[in-house]
Amino acid sequence: QDGIIVIENVLTDTEVDKAREGLHNQLLEFDIDHYKVLSGEQILEEGPRLKSVSSRIFYNKWKMDVCLHKTVYHRMKQLMNETYSSSKLDGFEHIFEPSNDILSYIDRICWRLPDHIRTEGGLNLHLDRNPYDPYLLKSGGLKKWKPIQAFVTLTDQYGSESGGLKVVKGFHNEIDSYFLKSSNDLVGGGEFYRMDSLSHVSLSKKVQPVFAPRGSLVCWDNKLPHATCQKLSGFDTREVVYVGFMPDIELNRNYCKHQLYNIRNNIPPPAYVDGKNVCDKNWDEDELSESQLHMLGIYL
Repeated sequence: QDGIIVIENVLTDTEVDKAREGLHNQLLEFDIDHYKVLSGEQILEEGPRLKSVSSRIFYNKWKMDVCLHKTVYHRMKQLMNETYSSSKLDGFEHIFEPSNDILSYIDRICWRLPDHIRTEGGLNLHLDRNPYDPYLLKSGGLKKWKPIQAFVTLTDQYGSESGGLKVVKGFHNEIDSYFLKSSNDLVGGGEFYRMDSLSHVSLSKKVQPVFAPRGSLVCWDNKLPHATCQKLSGFDTREVVYVGFMPDIELNRNYCKHQLYNIRNNIPPPAYVDGKNVCDKNWDEDELSESQLHMLGIYL
């Protein structure tokens, strides 16, 4: 109905504390002291969300344990089974073959400072898909297909000043009719479509903040226009780990094979390679569980 769901208590308080400790310890390796930054003792020269070291955290063990968490996997698989695993379910049709499993897509994290430390603002309304050419058939085709977007919260996110996610609920049911009224035809530009023009003003008024206590798994259909809150009040950071699970189809298996090659060579994931070839992997494969190896597609 809404195209979004918040599943609470996917991580226990102990697991959240451990993940936050791992994140803050990794930031120390970059000479960023989380607590000194919040107290004002340390001043960062660059914003943490704009191409800084925190936006390049991909493979560190603490993060992989969140991305490849068994409960996260099972909840995402259950959700995918009820939506996109079939190619013919009403409202969730697609052009790909059916699937019966999911594969991990390694994404980034968010470490956003409260406004009293640094005012950065939020990301404006957008879609992570081309509404006129969702499979990019006019511009080379998709490299991977991720119909459900998700993150795990490491901090509480309540209300419109949480720095957190905002979405237009239910828009996945009307996206086709909405864009059918437009004469635009976006070709190229990948899977990111900005919706900050005047033509979308009425839609931007329908955006609602998502309430998500720490330890929650937040999942939303990639047909939903979404943004992040402009304000982040309070005295703590906003911290989330973006997690991606994709249907186990040939297109995504090929992406995961490329992703696995990059992981093994400590190169950023295929979607984020930008010439910086040194990444943050600090573990060997024998440190991962069988289920984690399975999620990464090691047995493909």
